[in-house]
Amino acid sequence: MAPGVPLSAQNRSTLTRIRNILPDGTASADHHYNQSVGWPWASRWQGPEHVIFGHDARRRLQQHPFATGRSFQHNHGGIFCASECYLQY
Repeated sequence: MAPGVPLSAQNRSTLTRIRNILPDGTASADHHYNQSVGWPWASRWQGPEHVIFGHDARRRLQQHPFATGRSFQHNHGGIFCASECYLQY
């Protein structure tokens, strides 16, 4: 999710590929990213929606105020996890 962009205006490609926010504010979709350059996009997402996502195995579990990353490298010997969500309307 691109921080500062409302959910309804997110680009589909960004939603499925983003990994880092670079120092210039652009989103990096490179899966070979350098973790020491920029920040995890989830740490910059300010909601109000809470996003649960996967496919960032290098960072493993990420817990931020409005985003939770659930990737535990299950394809590389790590554990597989699932999330159960309860929605109240």
